[in-house]
Amino acid sequence: MSQSRLRSMPIAQGRHLANQKYTEAVCEINSSKTVAEPLLYAINLLYYVERYSFNVPAMKTHAWGLHSILAADPERWRRSVVCQDVMFGTRPAAIEGCIAAGKPSPFEEDIWFQYEIPNDSSFGAATLSQVAHRILFKIPKLVIYIRKIRSGKYDFFDACETIGLAHRILSIRIDRIHAPMSLRFADLGVLDAFLDYCRARLTIITLCLALQHWLAGYVTPDNDMIVREQADLVQQVLSCWEQCMEARRFPKCMCYTLFPVYGAVQQMKRRGLPVEELISWLELKSLVAFAHLRSFRGESDLTSTWDRFCGGPPRKSIYWQWAE
Repeated sequence: MSQSRLRSMPIAQGRHLANQKYTEAVCEINSSKTVAEPLLYAINLLYYVERYSFNVPAMKTHAWGLHSILAADPERWRRSVVCQDVMFGTRPAAIEGCIAAGKPSPFEEDIWFQYEIPNDSSFGAATLSQVAHRILFKIPKLVIYIRKIRSGKYDFFDACETIGLAHRILSIRIDRIHAPMSLRFADLGVLDAFLDYCRARLTIITLCLALQHWLAGYVTPDNDMIVREQADLVQQVLSCWEQCMEARRFPKCMCYTLFPVYGAVQQMKRRGLPVEELISWLELKSLVAFAHLRSFRGESDLTSTWDRFCGGPPRKSIYWQWAE
């Protein structure tokens, strides 16, 4: 097709055509036995470029193209370094994007985590990151189940499936040997991995505790211990944030951690704990964290986005563009 004809097309029609051609290219790549790793790295780089300009339609196209290529031949890719780079590099698309779109993550199965972890020269960072993503990549499917429970249109089988998946995810955690001995992190990469782990555990714990309000008779296993862990995780995240602000060093996942922390603190408020000042502080910090989103509205967007994690409507989430 000539460039002049492409320029004369309406934007929507042009995007549709571009996505169609991209899909055809991905199918051709999948049918080839000679897909080279540099090609995947090139597409991954395009994703990063669009991410910094916040071009969500382009991000979706690149990320889901990459995911399609990897999912078409997991035996070939799952232990490769490029697979890990794509999984972790496109994680907003594979977690928040999939939650918004109402579909499971392409990396929810544990086969994607059967790669060799390097020697823990980074004080457990690799292990923390692996365990965190084993949890996080399973969350989108749980959100699908929870949405059905919240609608009230579920049967006994649906309830068993939801509880079973929630408990399997809840059981994923690090061994004490890999837990940091101190929250004063000299390495920003280790701090990032630790915050990822806190985000993952806070998300699944807060979702399990929320299930008690939607499933009559359901009680989270070891409920008192889980409630204590939730409070400890919130305190650990806040301590890490304080350290970051003092040093003016900000890890990648701080923005994403806001939502499960906010959801957890709201639950603490409903349990009668005096957390009003903390809630106000989180709402204020969210305006700074998401200043790149001109439409971000603080409290209402924090509430609606966390509600999407709890099976709420996608259109009110800040990730609504991923749902289209």
